[in-house]
Amino acid sequence: MLDHGKGNKNLTLPIALGAILPEAPIFLFWLIQKFILSKPEAWIWSLTHDRPAWQLSVDLLNSLPIILIALLITLWIKHSWLIAFFASAALHLLCDLPFHGKEAWQHWLPFKHWQLDDCISYQQSATGESWHFFTEIALVLIGSLYLIRKKTQATRIAAIFFLVSYAACLIYAWSN
Repeated sequence: MLDHGKGNKNLTLPIALGAILPEAPIFLFWLIQKFILSKPEAWIWSLTHDRPAWQLSVDLLNSLPIILIALLITLWIKHSWLIAFFASAALHLLCDLPFHGKEAWQHWLPFKHWQLDDCISYQQSATGESWHFFTEIALVLIGSLYLIRKKTQATRIAAIFFLVSYAACLIYAWSN
């Protein structure tokens, strides 16, 4: 049994946290640059973004081999919370692969810096308004509303915080 004899666990929170793990460094990077250091967008994304320390922090949490090794270790020790967390992060990365081309992180670190050449990428489209962009918004909205309806207070708070943060990022992106 994977729950260490503590009964059924609600794994919604580790699944939600694992799903956003790969995005956490870049979101933190942007928050620090924009709101603490008051840097303009052009400076953030053209100069600071390419610094090796930031790239490595993002690449480490976007590395499918590293996340899969962590998942295997948690499967071996049978820790259900961490299994849910790392499985969710791995699913996020697998879903990212066909949607990131030239702007992709090092999904195969430490083995190879490989990117799909013929992938679908809303970041490379002229307007950013494509079916996958709106599909992402719809999935975030549906998933967040589902989590808000869950019984645990922590899950509701995390889902509301995530939904508000995501909406703020969208509003900010569309206003610039």
